[in-house]
This record gives sequence, C-alpha cells and structure tokens, in this order.
Amino acid sequence: MNRYLLLILLLILTSCNLNRNTNNSSDLEFTNAPGEYLLKNNSKEIEIPFEMYAGNKPMITGTINGKRVKLLIDNGKLFDEIWFYNGEVDSIALFFESQDADSLIGIGENSASQIFEGNQINVDFKQILFKNQPTLISPSAAGYADFFPGINGQVSSMLFKHFIVKFDFENNMLKLIEPKTFKKSKNQNAVKMHKRENGSYCLPFELHTKTGSVHKVLLDIDIGTVFPLYLISNHTNNIPIPSNVERKFLGVGASGDLYGYNDTLIELRFGDYVLKNYPTMIVKAATNADTSIVESGTFGIELMKQFNVTFDYFNEVLYFEPNSNNAKQINR
Repeated sequence: MNRYLLLILLLILTSCNLNRNTNNSSDLEFTNAPGEYLLKNNSKEIEIPFEMYAGNKPMITGTINGKRVKLLIDNGKLFDEIWFYNGEVDSIALFFESQDADSLIGIGENSASQIFEGNQINVDFKQILFKNQPTLISPSAAGYADFFPGINGQVSSMLFKHFIVKFDFENNMLKLIEPKTFKKSKNQNAVKMHKRENGSYCLPFELHTKTGSVHKVLLDIDIGTVFPLYLISNHTNNIPIPSNVERKFLGVGASGDLYGYNDTLIELRFGDYVLKNYPTMIVKAATNADTSIVESGTFGIELMKQFNVTFDYFNEVLYFEPNSNNAKQINR
C-alpha cells in the first residue's frame, strides 16, 4: 500500500463559511460562490475531461498565468478556496497574502498543520475561465506536494457553487450545467442530501454487518475519500469492530496516520440501491484528531465511480445513474 496516495483530504478550513439563500426554489443560489466565471461560447453545458490520478482521484488540467496546472477535485467541506500544496509559486503568480497562518485539520491521529491565505487567481479551462478565485497555500514543509507528485493543488466550490456538476465515469468527462438549464433524466435516481451543522453534506445509508446488526447512518460526501467506505465506530452508531482482525495502517489523513480495521458489509443500502459484500474500513472515534469533523464516516470515489453522479448542491440532491462498472453489484 502506498501511504502517500491514500491521503484523505477531509478538511475544516476556518475561512470556509457556507451561506445559503433559504428560498425553496430551483433558482436557489450560493450567495458566496467564489469569484465569477466567463463562458467562451454559447454552450449551456461545459465539458472538461478529467483523468483518474493514481486511479482514484479526479484530476483536471487548466492554465494559470499561461502555465499548465493539474488540480484534483475534492468536496469534503465544499471549501471556497483553491488549495495549493507547495508554497508560493512565481510562475503562476501565486503569493502569500499574509504571514498569519490558519489551521488545517482533518482525520488522523496527529495535530493540525499550517495553511496561509493567498492572492486571487484566474484559471482557464478552454471553454470556461474562472476569475478572481480565492486561494489557500500550504507551506512546502507541510509535505502535501510530496503526497501528490505533479499536482499543484485542488478545487471545490469553484465548480460546485457555480454549476450542477456531473461526473461521467464511463467517458472521464466532467459536465458543468447551469442550474436553470438542468433537467433530470429518467435514469437518474435522486438521493436527498443532509447538511450537518459543520457545513458538510451527507447521505443516509443502511449498513448490514456480518454480526447481523443493522445501522442507519449519515455518511459524509467526499470525493477525496479513496476507501470503498470509511466508517467511524462511536457510541451513537455502535458500528461493531470486527473480531479477530488486526488493527493496521490504512493511510494518511490531513491530520496524520490512519489506523483501523478491514471488514466487509453483507449489504450496503442507499437510495434505491443495494451493494452486496461491500468492503469497508472501520476506525475507532477516539483515534481521530477531531471527532467533530466526521461523525460516522465518509464515502467517496470508489463507490461513486460505479455510477455517473451529478451533484446539485443548489437543491441539495445527489443523482446516481448506474453505469457499466456496477452491473454485477447493484439491485434496484
């Protein structure tokens, strides 16, 4: 297992504060969507090809200050800033705005690391230009650039607060759809999101364990989670720790090393879907640096890529459309 490619990017950033219009309509907008965008043609649906970095993280390529950049896509906390991994970068005109550091904290057994506010930048993806995007910069010493060789950083709200975002995992194509033009297809199964007090979004799942117990939990939506399923056993959900299984190193979180237990669920249920014999990793709540970050666990890319998924944060809905990756696993 390569520990560097299992970095889990679940973050609380002190500068991220989600404000929503409370009107119950399809015209719901984020009042704090970062910067603005400029469409370069009249298309209502923008397409950006993506690659799967290390096989498990969506990566898009654009230009900043005329220089090619590679950016991972993450949405654990729907943070507004583009996060750069490796200090100031003259070639893309990226600079620290202040020497006052904030704290970056996530799952893991260690403490937070420093992160700094950067200057605003523009990012060009041929069909669309995102302008005046806020940034956060980790110092080189934090080591994030070493976790992801060749990657400049990661984006979140730049996409999700301006557009309804579809991931076509069969064709590796990202589709950005203006909210007013989006129409649900008959093959899309809508699952309502739940928003937690700390700003993260969750989906309801039902876990059927090998011990015969059933647990209804809300799991955080996080594309950055590379595990098939990441569960946190606590006094509220009482997810059982598997017996006769050795505690082992799982990977690295934003707050350090992760240790837990491999297990398999008899069934994983959500929406109209049932996934049988589904693998999971289970950790004890006490081993997380801050248990307020994630309550019961997360699901991410390993589950999502069995579908084409569409994120509608405006109406707090996630759409699942089965694709050719899941024919043997899912019953409706």
